[in-house]
Amino acid sequence: MISTAPNPGRSADGGWIPEGPAILALGPLSLTYRGVSGAIGGPRQQLVLSLLLAAGGKAVSIDQLIDCVWVDEPPASAKGTIHSYLSHLRGAVGDIIFREGNAYRIEVAPENFDVSRFEDLLYRARSVIGMQPRQGAEMIREGLSLWRGDPYSGLTDCRQIHDEAVRLEEVRLGAIEDCIDAELEIGECATLVPPLESLVVTHPFRERLIGQLMIALYRSGRQIEALHVYKRTAARLAEEYGLSPSAELRRLEAMVIAQSRDLQPKQDRFSEE
Repeated sequence: MISTAPNPGRSADGGWIPEGPAILALGPLSLTYRGVSGAIGGPRQQLVLSLLLAAGGKAVSIDQLIDCVWVDEPPASAKGTIHSYLSHLRGAVGDIIFREGNAYRIEVAPENFDVSRFEDLLYRARSVIGMQPRQGAEMIREGLSLWRGDPYSGLTDCRQIHDEAVRLEEVRLGAIEDCIDAELEIGECATLVPPLESLVVTHPFRERLIGQLMIALYRSGRQIEALHVYKRTAARLAEEYGLSPSAELRRLEAMVIAQSRDLQPKQDRFSEE
């Protein structure tokens, strides 16, 4: 069953054995090596490293690094201090930070960065999940287990790092939805209802989650409750935004009312043909 909770305190997923030190950003920024994790430098050094990581391999200028580290007027020694931070970071993470003129970039091997590991697992899962939902769900669960909290936790006052953290959170939510779709297809419906209810409370207008909750309830023999979920959503949309549910959600309500055969898992529909 899908777990939507991060794994605080874990350095890396049990199935992920990085070669050499690995950088963890899906939670507080840290370094893990042979199962032991630790912080990387002080808060300002972490800001510098986070901005390089958030740039995705692109060069970041010294001026951008300074703007990220000092919200107010930077000191006259800012450039020298940034160079010092970068020197200390190289000592911590290895020779993976490169200078390009008046800018720096980082090259992290995908197997040594939890963000890359997560996104690679998600890509691979989505390539097989249509035909092999169980295998796809397992890969997504493995990727989600890498999360230890909010990405770049405590470092998102810098706009670029904030934007990357928001992007990653959206990717994570999409991964959860993909995993739920797969688990609905393999029949794990009743066990999905509680985590889906929690997700809908957190994301009350995310209609894909709402639809998944309706399907999970319907397949668990709780047709009336599935319709109540729709009615609550419709009422809240109308009250807060003057909107109606999407055409897809309205179609799903009609299918629940009609007890449509199309609401059965695909494998069950195919077995009847």
